[in-house]
Amino acid sequence: MMKFEGLANEIFYAIFEYLHHFQAYEIFFNLNQRFQNLFINSTYPIQIQLDLISKSTFISYYENIILPYQHRIQLLHLTNPFHLQFFLSNISIISKLVHLKRLIIDYISFSHLEQFF
Repeated sequence: MMKFEGLANEIFYAIFEYLHHFQAYEIFFNLNQRFQNLFINSTYPIQIQLDLISKSTFISYYENIILPYQHRIQLLHLTNPFHLQFFLSNISIISKLVHLKRLIIDYISFSHLEQFF
């Protein structure tokens, strides 16, 4: 009988594709060193969809995932006014997302956008 941890890395990367990056990180990262290495040493692109997460969780994710792996981020989907404000007030981070293909801003009122433009 094969153990879950005995599966090839490619299978885990395929599983990760079905989850939001944040979900995969939360579920797998702290299981053991192998899973941490899968996230840290991967060259796979990251698609970030920040839905309903708390401010403290967002800051932790920003510091542990977004900043160190900004060169791998291809999609950034913002649905919370705080997240949008955070990125727009730190506009230099967006310029460092060199592989960003899509920036999606949903469910943000025009009044939240007006203050930045």
